[in-house]
Amino acid sequence: MGERAPPRYAAKLPKDHFPRFSGENPSLWLDLCDTYFTMYQTPLHQRVSSAVLYMEGHEALWLQVYKRRTVLGTWEQFCDAVLTEFGEDEYDGQMSKLLQIKQTGSVTEYRKEFETCMYHLISLDPSLNTKFFLSPNLFSDCGQISVLWSAFKHLLVFLVLLLWLVYRKKNWKYNRSNNLVIAFELLQGSSL
Repeated sequence: MGERAPPRYAAKLPKDHFPRFSGENPSLWLDLCDTYFTMYQTPLHQRVSSAVLYMEGHEALWLQVYKRRTVLGTWEQFCDAVLTEFGEDEYDGQMSKLLQIKQTGSVTEYRKEFETCMYHLISLDPSLNTKFFLSPNLFSDCGQISVLWSAFKHLLVFLVLLLWLVYRKKNWKYNRSNNLVIAFELLQGSSL
């Protein structure tokens, strides 16, 4: 006999706004779509056709080509296609963005930008944890910054010296004529 066709009835979409997709954060967009579909009990056979209505610009052009090359298929297949096209470099892009964050405005703005990147990375890789990130809260007090910076300088100097010793394969000798000691004293007194 063949497959039964889905029932033909026109379902009205709820009045709440469906999330639009502009190519950024495809994982988040698909998660918001799933939340929307669950909240409004959207039937499985309507999910893809509902979601594609909210793709715009470059993404809508990609969709047009995608539909010509393949059948839209199930929601899972569509999600895989969206993630393959728009999400392949999402993790690397977010990690790069996190590593380049600099405070240019208020501490609150900096913290928000930091946490946005952090939560985005955790959503892409559930094995990550907020404990892996050095929280900007540590820097809310100038005294803490000074203590941390001082400790960091000493650690950095120690690591540089250790690497130099390994590289040169020399024994550590603590005396004034040793260039390492002079370098260490210079770095310690510098205003890195």
